[in-house]
Order: sequence, then structure tokens, then C-alpha cells
Amino acid sequence: MDCQAIREQLIDYLYRELPPEEWVRIEEHLLGCRECQQELVALQRVTATLDQWQVPEPTRGLVERTLARLRAEVIGVSSLGGGAEVSPATPFLALALGGLAAGASLGLTAHLTPHQGTSLALAALGILWAVLYGGMFLAALGSWAPVKHLASVALLAGGLAILLTPVLSIPEVVEACSALLGRAKGSVVLNVLLFVVGGLYTAVPLLVAHRIRGQQPGPVFPSQGLASGLLYLVLVAPVFYLQCAALALGVGATWMAGAIVGVLAGGPAGLWLAGHRAAHA
Repeated sequence: MDCQAIREQLIDYLYRELPPEEWVRIEEHLLGCRECQQELVALQRVTATLDQWQVPEPTRGLVERTLARLRAEVIGVSSLGGGAEVSPATPFLALALGGLAAGASLGLTAHLTPHQGTSLALAALGILWAVLYGGMFLAALGSWAPVKHLASVALLAGGLAILLTPVLSIPEVVEACSALLGRAKGSVVLNVLLFVVGGLYTAVPLLVAHRIRGQQPGPVFPSQGLASGLLYLVLVAPVFYLQCAALALGVGATWMAGAIVGVLAGGPAGLWLAGHRAAHA
């Protein structure tokens, strides 16, 4: 076996996912090939780091506390338009729109993973998605201007990301990156590329959504950009779960780490770009 073929199987060799005879052939090759030995050592370091690292989960109630802080920052400002009455039918409309959006999103994305869950699991995911969408539509249809704006940005960014998923799914992007570099999954260079691409994958829809919606009314605070990113992350979390379930643990963790960084950076950056555009309009 040549070195390229060996390196493409190193991750499977490392996790002992190869047939015994294949594992022995690679073992024999490694004994006499210094370059492949170095590749294996680098791969072992990366996988050891990724295996020990856990993606930090948002603290409980983070979104609620962020929105509460926004309310405290802008309360009493007359330009917010917070005194408008909300129709009693608004919650029912929000739930209906949430159900339709959840059904459409699930229809676009449920088939993308080769390891689909049971019908019951997908139904539970659909219900969760409907609740998330319903809450977002309720905020977007409400009377408090800053939350309306942030929720509409999150809905627009989430919609863009989900619409692009059938033609640009995460597993396909991972395979394209691997083919582009000619590196086995788990290599250092490939992991760096996946981290960057994962960040762009989540940040670009946020930037586009902020540009389309423009600057929000009233005072603008940096925390509002972060809030838009977190609301967007809440909406796209189910589709990330469906797709990343098909990836190896190390690859999925690297992608998700980049995606979280993209969300945290994309929200504030999009808010700044919208304000910069409005100031120079």
C-alpha cells in the first residue's frame, strides 16, 4: 500500500475500526515509514485533544437573561414603540407559522443524514422545532421593537441556512474539504479548515440577514448582536444535530466549535455592518 492510501485510513487505524488483516498491513507499513509515523503522531495529538474537549453548553436561561438585559437597557426610550397593543390572535398566528416552518424545515433536512432516527424521534424533533419557531414568530410579531428586530433577523438567517442545506449539507462540505486538501479526516490541516468553514457556514447567513433587515430602531447595544446570534443558533440547532450525527466524533466536534465561534462573531459583526451601512447611506 502507498503512503497516501495508508494516511487515508489512519483515523480508522487509530480507532481500531479496520478489519484485523488491514490493521496488520498498516502496522507493518508504519514500522518502516517515518513520514507516516509522523502523520500518525500528529493525528494522535489532535484526536486526544478533541476527545478531551467538550463543546461548552450555554448556561441555563442565557437567552432569557440576555433579552431581559436588553429590555432593561432600552426601557423608557420613547422611540422603541413599546406601547402598541398586540392582537389576541397573535399567539395563535405565531404557533401556526411555527408549525408550518417546522414542517418545511424538517422536510428539507430530515433525509440528509444517512443514519435517520425513528419516526418517533423525528416527530419529537419536529415538535421541538415548532415550539422554537412559534416562540420566535411570537417575538417577531410582538410590540417591543428591539426584540421584533432580533427575532426577525434570527428567522431570516435560520431560513437562509436551512434553504441552503439540501444543496450545501455539512457532510458534503466536509467531504469536499477532505478531497480539496487530499488529507484524511482527522489531520491537523483538515481540522483547521473545517473549523474555519464551520464558522463561515453559520456566520454568513447572519451577516446577510442583518444586511437585509438593516439597522434596528432606537439605541443599539453590542449585546443585541450576540442575542441575534444566539436566537439564530437556537433555530438551526436541530438541523446541525441531524447532519452532524453522521460525522465522526472528532470531525463533528471540530465543525461545531467553528460553528459556535461563527455565531458569536457573526451576530455582532452583522449588527455593526448594518449600522455602518445606515450611517453612510
